[in-house]
Amino acid sequence: MALPPVYQLQVDLPDDSGTHPWTKPGKTTCLRSAQSPPSEVDRESVDNTDEASESWDSATPIEEVDLETRCYGKGLPSIEFENSDALADVLIEHATIGTEEDDPEPRFDDDGLPIIEDDNNDTLADVLRNHAVMGIEERRFWPIEFLYRIISRERLLAELKRDPYQSLRIEKHDVVVAILNGGYVRLFALLLLIDKGHEIDQFITQGLSDSILPVKRQPKCKASKIRFMANENGQDAGRPGELQLMYKWTPREKEDFEERQWSVIPARLRFPKHYKFEPKTILPWKVATQPGDSDEGLLGSQFERQGAYGTVTKVIIDPCSHDFCPKLKEIKLEECRAFAVKRLNQSNIEERGKFYNEKSQLRLFDGVAHRHLVTLLASFEHKDHYHLIFPWADYSLEAYWERERPEGKERIVLWVAKQMAGLMAAVDTIHNPPSHSLQPNSMEKKYGRHSDIKPDNILWFRTTDDQHGILVLADLGLSALNREVSRSNIPSEKAPRVPGYRPPECDIDGAMVSRAFDIWTLACLFTELLTWLLGGRELLDEFERVRKSQDYLEGVNSLLFFQLMEKEDRSGHVVQVKKSVSEWFVKLHGLKTCTQFIHDALDIIEDEMLVVISEERTRTRSTPLRRKFEKMYQKCVVDAAYETKGLARHHTLRQIIPVEAKVKKDALTLNGKLSSYRGAWSRSGLARS
Repeated sequence: MALPPVYQLQVDLPDDSGTHPWTKPGKTTCLRSAQSPPSEVDRESVDNTDEASESWDSATPIEEVDLETRCYGKGLPSIEFENSDALADVLIEHATIGTEEDDPEPRFDDDGLPIIEDDNNDTLADVLRNHAVMGIEERRFWPIEFLYRIISRERLLAELKRDPYQSLRIEKHDVVVAILNGGYVRLFALLLLIDKGHEIDQFITQGLSDSILPVKRQPKCKASKIRFMANENGQDAGRPGELQLMYKWTPREKEDFEERQWSVIPARLRFPKHYKFEPKTILPWKVATQPGDSDEGLLGSQFERQGAYGTVTKVIIDPCSHDFCPKLKEIKLEECRAFAVKRLNQSNIEERGKFYNEKSQLRLFDGVAHRHLVTLLASFEHKDHYHLIFPWADYSLEAYWERERPEGKERIVLWVAKQMAGLMAAVDTIHNPPSHSLQPNSMEKKYGRHSDIKPDNILWFRTTDDQHGILVLADLGLSALNREVSRSNIPSEKAPRVPGYRPPECDIDGAMVSRAFDIWTLACLFTELLTWLLGGRELLDEFERVRKSQDYLEGVNSLLFFQLMEKEDRSGHVVQVKKSVSEWFVKLHGLKTCTQFIHDALDIIEDEMLVVISEERTRTRSTPLRRKFEKMYQKCVVDAAYETKGLARHHTLRQIIPVEAKVKKDALTLNGKLSSYRGAWSRSGLARS
């Protein structure tokens, strides 16, 4: 006989607002039962179908109809039917639809701990199952704080009074003390989940506590004779050994124990540690996909962003599974709910080197060393991938420019002055690390370099002390820390290519890359930041249009700040700051909204930072620049006119003297596309920069 569908029915009981939080008025859906086949009475109440072969282990909508139900009192439906109506038809007609989940999620208090909702009829195992945390891949878990909240003394005593516990070999009082004070709470919760809570006394008697987890299956054992070894780190187990007390367990019970153990030992993250997690370890977060979690910013409108070196995902970490909030409070970041997890693409030797380089640089240079450097909260290895955990940033600077306008923002010039001083100081911290941040036994002075400063690597965070937030320098994956003797002799072919911002030395044969690399890229970023300040995204777009030219290396339109030209006699090449860039400085100085602070900042950028290095000129180092930008910011604080009073200024176009350059071989095929230069030039200083 074919089994008919059974309908899951829910009655809409609204809350005080008149609408139940997880129902949709006006609809009804018929669902096949996810529990068990219908009884004989049910079968007689509905028509037979030919769907006997279909599985009963899913609840699939098979019909949806409009429903207008008149309700009285607390939302109970007014039932109207004729004697000829089958009872099943009446029930179906007055059903309401719920969400995809039949049960609401557990509620939590301000500490992130579950508010326990149970009654005297619930077993402790039922309470556990009803108050799990959902992690990634729909894996449920229980942090240790949850277990102590759920397995309270009162509930534990009530549980021990149930029939299965009458065979305990030790006093119930001793069981309570061991579980709550002796390190057995995880193990007891695990036994409850596999319906073996009554065997906890055997583990206590043998001294097998939480520290034996995770247990590991003995190699080469048959499925019917599964044997486990205690975790080699287990202190209470004495030494690794076979768990004799599981001899009488069935293979299914042993498999359940092995699989479910991960739910009570999820990953716990502590600042600033590094972890190597087992492949089955449950990561205590979910990907941010709920309304309100979809802030555009670091990932644009996505929850995940794929980059050249890895994937960044926005996650919501269970608050009981990390201790990051005090550190974020210390550096005055507002968000302590969402985090960014960066996963490197591959686990090969090259990627491993990148991971450990970035991790070590982030340990040296973070928000503790300087507020404008990103803070690495923790790192870990899992399933052959390397991961870094950071605070979640609402925007990259590029996204900030797209979404925010400077007009109408209170004291926005002061904020920009503060950010420029902060970013300059952050770069100086990398260039000249404090001696206490280096290896304690190192007697040798070290110097750092970021090498990848660009808008995508500047992050905007909400803060507790500034309504405009803070800009933070991130992504130290390409950074380097070098000895004093080698700080200026990094071959240019090994330097990273920063689109648009890359300095001339990257493309000149024999040139050396030094800390001056960062000064050029920061000059490019500051120029665009001040352009946004004076005219928003529209003025930035105009700046991009006027400086766009064909890239002589790649043959495509480029946003570089310098250009290469061929000598008129074709005896070589010269490089200079693009004339369109120099003309842009003239334009900005001439705007009526350009304040004295902006005039001074533009002068420093043009004269001391955006410089093609020659025998006559070089870029100013980070420490003097740090002092200058800090002094300008402090002047903004005490002198409102310096910050706010706009005054157009005539600015003479700087005389541009190109610098002789030996171009790399891969550019020579594009010589016909290069502009011709006639005039004087300087000798390059890039070989010693």
